[in-house]
Order: sequence, then C-alpha cells, then structure tokens
Amino acid sequence: MDVAGVSASGGSGRKVVLVVDDEPMVRMFAVDLFEEMGCEVIEAGSGPEALAALEHRPDISLMFAGRWFGSPMINARSSA
Repeated sequence: MDVAGVSASGGSGRKVVLVVDDEPMVRMFAVDLFEEMGCEVIEAGSGPEALAALEHRPDISLMFAGRWFGSPMINARSSA
C-alpha cells in the first residue's frame, strides 16, 4: 500500500509522516497504520510539538493531525 499524494521521502527512501494528536491511543493507531504502509513516522502530542518537528525535519511529506486545531494556541490558519 502507498500513501497517495506524498512524493518527498527521507534519507532512507521512506516517506516521512508527522502524526499529531493529543490522545495517545489515537496517535498510536495512526502511527501503526502509517508504519504498516512503510512510512517513517514522527509523533507529536501537541501543536507546539508538531511545529517544532516541522521546523527540525524539513523532509516531512505529510502531516496527519487530529483535533489539535481546536487548541487556543494553534489553529489551522496559523499552522499552514
């Protein structure tokens, strides 16, 4: 299985996905799913953690975010 629409990849040749959710069980499910698809997965439990990961890992191809956009500190417009 492949991740549609993701073209960039990390140094290992695997697609790099950032999974963001404040619920550990939701994050674990998403991480497992993307790893089964052969992706390298980076996890973040909050909006600020996600922004830090995006800043330090320019090879991230896709961000899968849960409901952290509802955070008073982070919203969809500011993260775009």
